Amino acid sequence: MLDWHGHGEELVIFPALKAVAPLVAWPYERDHRGLDAAYAAMDAAFSAQDALETARASAACKFHLDDHLAKEDAHVYRLIRERVLMADQGNPVGMMSSTVSQDRFPEALAWIFPLLGDDNRENTTRTLQVVMPLPVFAGVKQLIQGAIPESWAELTRRIPELA
Repeated sequence: MLDWHGHGEELVIFPALKAVAPLVAWPYERDHRGLDAAYAAMDAAFSAQDALETARASAACKFHLDDHLAKEDAHVYRLIRERVLMADQGNPVGMMSSTVSQDRFPEALAWIFPLLGDDNRENTTRTLQVVMPLPVFAGVKQLIQGAIPESWAELTRRIPELA
C-alpha cells in the first residue's frame, strides 16, 4: 500500500503540485525515501524474526508515516484543493488510483482512509465522486463508510449528499 501511495503521488500529484507551488513537492519526495528506508528496516527485522527490533522499526515507520500524511493534509492536498481547478483534479486522482490494481482497490481505500485527516477525506471523497460513474461511486462510498465508521458522521456532515 505504501508503495502504491508513494508511486501514485510521485507520478501525478507532485507534478500537479509543482505547477502551482514549485518548492513544496521536494520535501515530500524526500519523505517517501525515508518511508522506503523505514519499511525496509521493519521488513528486515521481521524477516530476522527479531520481535523487539520489529516493534521498534514498526513504531518508527508508523511515526514517520503519520507525520508524513499529516503534513500532506496540511500542505499538499490543501494546495491542490485551493490552487488546482476542481475540473483538473480528477485526472491526477484517477491516474493515482489506477496505480492500484482494481482487485486491491478496496484494500487500498480501507488502508488510506483511516490515516487521512477530515479535510483530506473530504477532498478525496469529493474527487472520487467527480471521476467515478455514480454506480461505481456508490460501491466506493460503502467501502469508505466501512473504513471509517467512527468518522462517517463527520464526512456526511461535510458532504451531505453522502447520507
